[in-house]
Amino acid sequence: MTSSAATPVTYTLPAWYDLGLYAEYKFNSVLSLWARGGNLLNQTIEKVPFIAEDGVHVTAGLCLNFR
Repeated sequence: MTSSAATPVTYTLPAWYDLGLYAEYKFNSVLSLWARGGNLLNQTIEKVPFIAEDGVHVTAGLCLNFR
């Protein structure tokens, strides 16, 4: 009976740059509005092998401070 070890598979992730911006505007001490953008160079980003993130993404929201 012989045992054969599996040959490891290697995968090199391609290089990428993720340009992002964040901005926040405070209306007063209670209310603020924020926005964040990512992948502004519109590259294909592969942080995990074979799972790609495409396109620019933008997120925005309101923040309430109750202190």
